[in-house]
Amino acid sequence: MSSTITAVEPLSLRQSFTDALIACGKERDDFVLLEADATGATFTGQFTERFSDRHVACGIAEQNMIGMAAGMATTGVTPVATTMAVFVSLRALEQFRTSVCYGNRNVKLVVSHLGIDIGEDGPTAAAIEDLGVLGAIPNLTVLSPSDDVEMHAMVRWMLEHDGPVYLRTGRSPVPRVLPDDYRYVAGHWPTVREGSDVTLVGIGITVHLCVRASELLSREGISAQVIAASCFKPTDEVGFAERATTTKGVVTLEDHNRRGGLGSRVAEILGWNAPMPLESIGLEDRFAESGATGALFEKYGITPENVAERARRVLARQSSTHTSSTS
Repeated sequence: MSSTITAVEPLSLRQSFTDALIACGKERDDFVLLEADATGATFTGQFTERFSDRHVACGIAEQNMIGMAAGMATTGVTPVATTMAVFVSLRALEQFRTSVCYGNRNVKLVVSHLGIDIGEDGPTAAAIEDLGVLGAIPNLTVLSPSDDVEMHAMVRWMLEHDGPVYLRTGRSPVPRVLPDDYRYVAGHWPTVREGSDVTLVGIGITVHLCVRASELLSREGISAQVIAASCFKPTDEVGFAERATTTKGVVTLEDHNRRGGLGSRVAEILGWNAPMPLESIGLEDRFAESGATGALFEKYGITPENVAERARRVLARQSSTHTSSTS
């Protein structure tokens, strides 16, 4: 992108979220933070230290927290409920679907501990299906920022937006990939890097891995476009498909089950708008293990090297298809 990207130390998205919430807390007093005994996991303890009068401790009772948030939303207050992703996408799913989304309540749900990025916390704490579960619920906006710049932009948009929002953070530090003047546009998937041969699509913490893959490919003379799937739902599908079709194929990358996740979402969009070769990298309909995040990513192929290899495969498929059609 042509705008300036300031080089900063990699920062975890849960820290970026707390920083953004504190910044917004200094500017406005119309929202409160609800938490289910997970301020350490979500990093929101830093907010409660500064704004103790805008903090509601709900205890280990996620279902009750969602009910409280839905009730608060009817009073004109904006509740920002926080916890680990599995505790809402699974344990409190009925309450979130019925009390919040069905009534289109103005509740913001912000979650940590997504995918196998959680590392040693293990498979029971890893939300590897939240996109598939919550992406199917009407009225809900699902956001997954790729760096601290996008997180700040999305938090501000979220607090202005009237309606339920599910915002995903992340555990591992990620570098900045978007320019300083980035502004979030609802439903838009930003182009992080221009390219003409193949499109690489990441979500959340995997976007920077796609950038690294594009650098590997550039050494071989392959020009890779990198796109961030910032808003899983709703999405400007036509806009994404138009950019994807300027290249010869697409590769998606996620640390989520690719069934119901980014791989499925992109397959839907391309199938409806612009069929073309697609390779998807993610968990293959299985639970992962407990271990260091880097080791898990390596084992399950969530790496720049694997993205580059899949890009070569996509280009080979496209070339084979073109040869067959003209022979």
